[in-house]
Amino acid sequence: MNKEERKQLYRAIEKRVLAGERKAEIYANYPEEQDAKLVARVLAQIPTPDRRKQFSLLNGILVSAIGILGAIKLLVVTLFVLTEIPKGAFLILLAPAINILLIWAVAKFRGVGYLLVVAFGLTGLSKVMEGLEKGSHPIDLAINSVSMVCVLVSITLAAVLMKKLLPQTNFFLTPKKDQAGHPMFEE
Repeated sequence: MNKEERKQLYRAIEKRVLAGERKAEIYANYPEEQDAKLVARVLAQIPTPDRRKQFSLLNGILVSAIGILGAIKLLVVTLFVLTEIPKGAFLILLAPAINILLIWAVAKFRGVGYLLVVAFGLTGLSKVMEGLEKGSHPIDLAINSVSMVCVLVSITLAAVLMKKLLPQTNFFLTPKKDQAGHPMFEE
């Protein structure tokens, strides 16, 4: 199955889940083993409509925290580029690209978005801590402090939302299995 076919499969399955169809029923429609594995993995990454509604406020807070981090990154990179690399204006556009991608994935309730927020958050946390240690100027201290809070909030919310939105999914976005080795889905 090529990339475009996988995207179409994801969209089709997501549409069925959002329409209220039970995940176990969707999975049962794919008896072929290779298709069943792929469908189980896709189903494990899609929160049900009830869970999306229940956790939409926390999801909005996470999107906001990522947005604030993106704005800080844009500001810092813009100042750096304008003072150090006047001809590097295209770098200004690249800086918040990852944050924009994360905002989109989290706003769409994509399981991979939460996983990426945790992963990038952990790497960003060490960079922010280095900035706090080096920062001697009050503006640097303020920017790094806000960044630290936003990164910690982002990591925590992403981990909590991943657990709450996808309770039958392990950390690597595969479905948990019952004793017989069959995938389990929340309903």
